Amino acid sequence: GMPGGGTGFHIVFLVDNSRSMAMGDVAGAKNRSHAVFGAIDAFLELLVGMPGVLVSLVLCNDSTQEQVVRAPADAALRKLIAGIRDRTVPRFGGKYAPALVALRGLAKDEVTIGVLLSDGRPGDNKAASEEVMRKIRKELGARCMLHTISFGPEASGANAQCLQSLARIGGGTYQSNQKLDAAVLRSTFSRLSASVSTLRSSVLMFGEKALSPLPEKEMEPESAWEKVPHEQLLVDSISQELSGHIMLPPKENPRGDLQAIGDQRRCFLHRKPFAMGALRYAYHLWWKAMSRGIEKTWHLVVKESKFAISEECPQQVLSFFLSNHRRAQGLAAEFNLKLKEEVGEAESQVDFVPAYVFQLSDASKKSGFRYVTAEKYIAGAYTKLNSNDGWVNPLAEGTAVARVAAAFSHFSYDTTDGDELCVDVQGCGLKWTDPQLHSRAREFGPGDLAANGMKLFFRSHRCTDLCRALRLRQVDPETLALGKGLEPLPKAASASSSSAPAASSSSSSSSKVA
Repeated sequence: GMPGGGTGFHIVFLVDNSRSMAMGDVAGAKNRSHAVFGAIDAFLELLVGMPGVLVSLVLCNDSTQEQVVRAPADAALRKLIAGIRDRTVPRFGGKYAPALVALRGLAKDEVTIGVLLSDGRPGDNKAASEEVMRKIRKELGARCMLHTISFGPEASGANAQCLQSLARIGGGTYQSNQKLDAAVLRSTFSRLSASVSTLRSSVLMFGEKALSPLPEKEMEPESAWEKVPHEQLLVDSISQELSGHIMLPPKENPRGDLQAIGDQRRCFLHRKPFAMGALRYAYHLWWKAMSRGIEKTWHLVVKESKFAISEECPQQVLSFFLSNHRRAQGLAAEFNLKLKEEVGEAESQVDFVPAYVFQLSDASKKSGFRYVTAEKYIAGAYTKLNSNDGWVNPLAEGTAVARVAAAFSHFSYDTTDGDELCVDVQGCGLKWTDPQLHSRAREFGPGDLAANGMKLFFRSHRCTDLCRALRLRQVDPETLALGKGLEPLPKAASASSSSAPAASSSSSSSSKVA
């Protein structure tokens, strides 16, 4: 079990079953209701066989019908839910408050995650359902959260605001799918499932602290440090002076516990973060490093969890961070070599910036220390190119950098013969940071979704000319089997065989992304 209660996770689907769900206006499905059942199936597919995961399904219109109650997430459940899909007749209006009352009734000792899906306007008023959700959170805290999803053209304006506000109160996310497309809805549900799976691993690893966000922090403007020497930032109390150590695993055991190395160094850490992601805040750090007897200042970015897990020394979090970085650096070196030797494309070399773990002395913490991960600050427009849940950034589509990122991830799977896949590719141009690996052995932390994560990647991956030029093997997204190698696209007749590829928009050497 886990500190403080059961290990269980209980997913409760609250599905709008009002009459508009019978409309047959969805690409790729018989009607709206069928599209939603298909998406629930995609969600369950990732959880099948995970111990300690229970599922309930509630259909909601003027009243609620509990169709599945606390069933284990297995293949039999997917069959059962397909049967419910075939005999469900959407009718009447849709109300949210009774759905949330049902969620409260189903919440027992496990961590309960509600997923409320609706295609339109609630039949009851916004304040009533918000009140129910507030009460649930007051009673159960972070142990009961709510994600909401809107589906279809009605899912905008005031209707969307109600779902948005319920997710905000419920500590979850709100996703809008205005397009009536079954495939898009499936991928929304798969992504949500991946985030639930990551959360579950965190809770198994760190206990329930992983559920409780720390109070929100005030942000500083992103440019607060520019044009000001960091010594001055201290005087202006934008930063604070601390001392600390770099932490590394013992040389003889790279997987061993991290230890403080060398002398204590001075450093200046900004008091407020300048950016935040879903899980962490980012702060500027100026570290005084000794290099051959000369003191140098490194400009780093420190990432710190938004949850209550950075207080104790989270050895595991920190060593996962380092092992993901190190492995990605190794794969990048292999990729660069192959690019140079087989494709002759030197301008697409990729680089993961150096990464560190620091132990900073901090009197305000119980242990006297604060443990943070840090990487070299990269200036420029920061772009996330893909994620650990199969998401690919639509805004970067077609750019030179997105082409290299997609090929790099595919290459990582090919070169390890399907044992590992490097995703979460992000950074400025081709200088990347903070990667995540999926591995068959699931050895890279909570974000490592093993074979499921690999399937999510290959379902959304489209091979580029670079995948072909590297002769990467095709991968079946459902079985993950490696197939035959791709053939490079024929070179334009004008290019002689010895010359480098013509610089077209897709292979230009510019590494900046708008």
